[in-house]
Amino acid sequence: MKDFKNSSLNPKLNIKPEYINELFDYLKSITDLNHVIFEQLKEKLTGHFAVGYPIIHRQGHVSQKCWFVNSGMVIAYSYDHSRHIAAHTIFKAGEIALIPDSFMTNNPSKDNLIACPDTQLIEISREQVQHMHDHFPETERLAKLIIAHQMGKVRRRDALLRYKGKERIQQFFQLFPQVRHKEIKLMDRLSASYLMITEPSFSRLLKKIGKDNPELEK
Repeated sequence: MKDFKNSSLNPKLNIKPEYINELFDYLKSITDLNHVIFEQLKEKLTGHFAVGYPIIHRQGHVSQKCWFVNSGMVIAYSYDHSRHIAAHTIFKAGEIALIPDSFMTNNPSKDNLIACPDTQLIEISREQVQHMHDHFPETERLAKLIIAHQMGKVRRRDALLRYKGKERIQQFFQLFPQVRHKEIKLMDRLSASYLMITEPSFSRLLKKIGKDNPELEK
């Protein structure tokens, strides 16, 4: 798609130690894990940096990777019957972006994953996950907890969609203030799709919010 042209996901030879620590802190926040797991996993991690809006997983392919978001944002989306983007899940910094149905079952996915500009990611392959499961069976519980966390995202979005018009957008900005303050470059098209609002309506309501709250425009 033309919106995503000139985009790329660039590998980074060296991952900042603080980025690795963020990943491990996230995993430890979910469940207790042996430090040996971290040491083995650390040696095999690959970092990436998003230029433009790279598609990091394409619909119809089997998901072989999941991604820890150090900074920026990743969006899961599909296409509706009119071939319009239907964004449905947002992964922010400090979370693991994945397509669970495909990653866990080895079936082709129905979704795409796209990273916002300047997003920093750590790639975790299916092979690495399987290695952890084989050598540290307790990590299977970790995978289930990560997927359960993603189901919580579905419930939070459902709650967001109960709001109407302008209030829905305001609640969205409360959940993702970095988008409101343009610290994360999320195109209006994706925001509107996630909120199930047409792009023209989203733009109109956004202007109204700006007029009603001029301090937010500073």
